[in-house]
Amino acid sequence: SVRERTRSALARVRLDQRIGHATDLAARAWHLVDHLSRRSADHEARIGYLERLASIRTTMAWIEQASVPEDALVSVVTVTRNRSGLLAEAVASLASQRYENWELILIDDGSEAEHRDALVALAAGDDRIVQVEHPVGGLAAGRNVGRRAASGAFITYLDDDNLMDPLWLKAVVWGFGQRPD
Repeated sequence: SVRERTRSALARVRLDQRIGHATDLAARAWHLVDHLSRRSADHEARIGYLERLASIRTTMAWIEQASVPEDALVSVVTVTRNRSGLLAEAVASLASQRYENWELILIDDGSEAEHRDALVALAAGDDRIVQVEHPVGGLAAGRNVGRRAASGAFITYLDDDNLMDPLWLKAVVWGFGQRPD
C-alpha cells in the first residue's frame, strides 16, 4: 500500500540522515585524532629539544666550574669565502670565549676583493688571528691548510656561519684533559 511504502521510504530517509550524521561525526573524530596526534608529536619534539637544552646547560654550568690548564693553546680553524658578514659574528663569538688561550687560523678560500679587505680589517688588532690566503679549493682543502698552519695543542673548527658558546673552548680543553686518548 501507498501508506506503507511512504512510511518505509521515510524510514530509509531518516536512516540515511542518521548514517550521514554518524559518518560526519566519525570524520570529525578522525580529523580531531589526527590533529591531536600531530600536536602530540610536536609537543614530544619540543620536550625532547628542551631536555637536550637542559642537559647542555647543566653540562656547561659544570664546565664553567671545572679547572683546566690555561697554558694549552687551542687552534681554531675557519675557512671562509665571500662571507665576511657572517664571519664577523663567528669571530666575535670566538673573541668572547672564557678560555682565552687560542689562535684563529683564518683561511680565505679565494674571496673577492671586498671580502678580502673585510678579512684583513677583521684580523687587524688581534695577533691571535692568523690569516692565510688559499686559492679556491673548498672546505676540506682549506681545513687541511689550516690544520697544517695551526700551532695549538688542540685543533677545533668553526664554520663561518656558526657561533661558539662562550665556554666551548674550555669544554674542548677539559674534554681532552679527561680523555687524552
